[in-house]
Amino acid sequence: MYFALGKFRQSMRPGEHWWDSLRTSKDPSVFIVVAEDAAALAGIIVAFFGILLEQTTRSVVPDGVAAMIIGGILCVVAGLLAVETHALLLGESADPEIVKGILKIIENDPNVANAHTPLTMHFGPNEILVNIGVEFRSGTSSNIILDSIRRFEATIRAKFPLVRRIFIEIEPPKKPQRVA
Repeated sequence: MYFALGKFRQSMRPGEHWWDSLRTSKDPSVFIVVAEDAAALAGIIVAFFGILLEQTTRSVVPDGVAAMIIGGILCVVAGLLAVETHALLLGESADPEIVKGILKIIENDPNVANAHTPLTMHFGPNEILVNIGVEFRSGTSSNIILDSIRRFEATIRAKFPLVRRIFIEIEPPKKPQRVA
C-alpha cells in the first residue's frame, strides 16, 4: 500500500485532490492497486475486531458480522473499479482542455474557414487519437493545405505529447446559399 500510494501521489497534478486525480486518471493500474490494497487493509482491520469481539464475548455473531462487512467492502471496491474502468474500456475521450487546445490550433490558421470539434479517444494512459474535420477557405491550393496539415500535426504533437495519432479530414468548402 505504501508503494502504491507513492506511485499514485506521483501521478497527481500539483494541488489536485486525490479523488479528482482518481476520477481523471487514464492509468487504471495505479488506482486498481490502491483500491485493492485499501480494501485488503480495511478487511484485515474488520477481521481483527470481529475475532477480538468473538473471543471476548464468546459469541460467533461478531465474526459473522465482520465477514459480512468485509464482503460489503469488497462489493463497494468492485463497484468503484467497474465504474472507473468502464469509460476506459469503451474509449474515453481526452481532457476537454486538450480538445479546446487542438481546436484553437486549427482555427487560428488563416487558411481555415471552419473546423469541427475534434473527436478524441484514449487508447491507454499515454496515447490519444484525434480525428477532426477541417474546411479550408475556397481557392486554397493543395500545397498550402498540405503545409497547413503538417503544421497542425507538428504543433498538436508538440503541445500535447499524449496525442499520437492524428486524422485530419478535409471538408469541402460550403457553397454560399442563395437567398430567394
